[in-house]
Amino acid sequence: RRFERDLAQVPEESASQYSVLRRGLEESQRRCEVLNGDMLRQADANEEILGTLTSVKESNRRLLEQVRNQADEISALTQKRVSDEEKMEQMARKHKHVEEQLRAEHCRGLTAAKQAHEAAYASMEKQLGRKVA
Repeated sequence: RRFERDLAQVPEESASQYSVLRRGLEESQRRCEVLNGDMLRQADANEEILGTLTSVKESNRRLLEQVRNQADEISALTQKRVSDEEKMEQMARKHKHVEEQLRAEHCRGLTAAKQAHEAAYASMEKQLGRKVA
């Protein structure tokens, strides 16, 4: 109001200049309001993006933890598998050794039985030979 009163007291040429300045000021204020609205929308969008980014970072952290845990589990299972393979090889060697010992013992037993039977046969043959003669 004071501006309008002051404007009324200014000569017409000056009033025209004030009018131009006033329109320029009003236009600048409208642009400022528009820019302020844009800035507020951008700030809201940035907050939403930051929230999403935080959520994604948390998800990534949990996934990395899962990957680490699974890698540890894979490592433990691999070590167990290697240990089990070594035990299997050791048991296979032991089984082969026991099998070889049993075979050798069986062969010795067969050889001894064969010799005993051959000796008995030879003895019988001698006795029969004496009886016939």
